[in-house]
Amino acid sequence: MQNWINFVFIGTVGWGISLSLIKVLLGCLSPLDVVLYRMIVGLLFLILLIKLLDLRVTHFTSLMKDGVVFGIFNVTMPFYLTSYAEKTVSSALSAAINGLTPLCTFILAILFFNGKQHVRYTHFVSLLLGLAGVVLVNQQLHGIPAGEISLIALILSGISYAISANYLRSRTQTNHPLLISAVAAGVTIIMLLCYKCIRGELSQWPMPRGLTQGAALLWLGAVGSGWCFYLYCVLIQNMGAVTASMTTYLMVLTGLFSGVVVLGERVSILSWVGCGCILLSLILTLSIPTKKPHAILKPRNGSWARV
Repeated sequence: MQNWINFVFIGTVGWGISLSLIKVLLGCLSPLDVVLYRMIVGLLFLILLIKLLDLRVTHFTSLMKDGVVFGIFNVTMPFYLTSYAEKTVSSALSAAINGLTPLCTFILAILFFNGKQHVRYTHFVSLLLGLAGVVLVNQQLHGIPAGEISLIALILSGISYAISANYLRSRTQTNHPLLISAVAAGVTIIMLLCYKCIRGELSQWPMPRGLTQGAALLWLGAVGSGWCFYLYCVLIQNMGAVTASMTTYLMVLTGLFSGVVVLGERVSILSWVGCGCILLSLILTLSIPTKKPHAILKPRNGSWARV
């Protein structure tokens, strides 16, 4: 039950509303600054949790490798690509294209990680049903202007998420998810600072304006880039990469509704049909028997290790 509570949290108030919050921040910040600021806040939040839990690194080399891969493919690339795309597309369209992530995860799991992934045919049916919902939602978005580069950026973002999910499920074995998330956040900050320096913008530090934008940044950082990173790692370990990636289906629903509530975007009746398909897809996923979860890291003599 706890896994599904985390699943719903990530897909709704965790990452689900992030697309609308990014749209709010793009009014005063560049895509680069949005990602950089939220990662700084997220890293500080993760460090606080690590200190409170008194976690210890068990395998430093493995932690650095996992953090770099997770940082590049689950943070730096998708966060920047999504922020860049949202300059010209709506949060609703961003959420719809994000719905391709589970299918990308499924395909990569079959092609490259089949030996270590437990993928059932029911997953495939559920994915197709959810994808049909995404397509139906997307039908009412044809009139929204979107550049080809922005659409490609969103698709690449989904592929990047799929790579990181499959890698995390198949390769990470020794360190606590909070440690991996913290290293990933640190790697992202370093990469973005280097990029900012190359662009000659290191002296430019625009700030959020007003309480609304400040609150949006804090939520994106502490919850979206901090707590949800940890929960997502746990979901991948316990439920598998394919099932965990289906949080993006909930993000499609949340992105649409938050776009209406926060940004005043229009959602047609056809979207309700698509939303129904997505909900059926998630219900079908709930009916899939899950393998016994991976052992969660437990403290042992002051350090953390698998038991």
